[in-house]
Amino acid sequence: MSPYTDLPTFDLSILRLGSMVAPEMKGSAVTGPRDGNGQSVAIEFSAGGSWAWAYENLVVQTQEQHQYVEWVTARMSGSFRFMNVPVMSEWLLPLPKVNGVQRLQYSGLFDPDGSMIDGATGERASISAAFVDAAPLNAGRVRLLVRGAVEPIRHTLWFSVYHAQKGWRAYKAWDLSGGANGIYDLAITPPLRQSVAAGEAVELVRPRMVARFPVGFTAPRKVAGFWRSTPTLQFEEAV
Repeated sequence: MSPYTDLPTFDLSILRLGSMVAPEMKGSAVTGPRDGNGQSVAIEFSAGGSWAWAYENLVVQTQEQHQYVEWVTARMSGSFRFMNVPVMSEWLLPLPKVNGVQRLQYSGLFDPDGSMIDGATGERASISAAFVDAAPLNAGRVRLLVRGAVEPIRHTLWFSVYHAQKGWRAYKAWDLSGGANGIYDLAITPPLRQSVAAGEAVELVRPRMVARFPVGFTAPRKVAGFWRSTPTLQFEEAV
């Protein structure tokens, strides 16, 4: 069994988020000697680098919140166990808005073709996507069919895919074009960690990836009066 599959997912809804240090791609290139101007040549690794990010000043006060953080830190201590950790990317998505606030889900039951049954109750993500074509390992360009966008997607897009061996992996577009009939052509970083099939679904809302604590990170926590704590949790993609 792969160590990257069948993992619990870090639940942001239990904790109150202070701020997020946006994910950065680390180690995606190697640099060569410098010329007389001090410039060096950078050569991209074909498999890409790995993501690193942090959730800072999490508000932890209730008993459940303290219990949850204690469990996460116990599991992740030592950097040899993993969790699926989401990235808060919904502000970049063209989601429906209610009173100016983006809505991640909307109510209703849906037929297999995606149409909502009037008067029904239930919820599902308001935006979804799938691969248009099959793509091999290390593919740097993919095509996605996006459904539910209330306006065209601009500039970039986060998404994640569940791979059979690599588990959940997150990707971001550094070049995006198209949009006719909801089909977008994306150049992505990192390249695909595993091949994908045509029609395979991807996750757009809070895409997640297999992550661990960085080596040496211990998640220090101070508890103030009334059991209030504001820890910072750092993560890096497990490779």
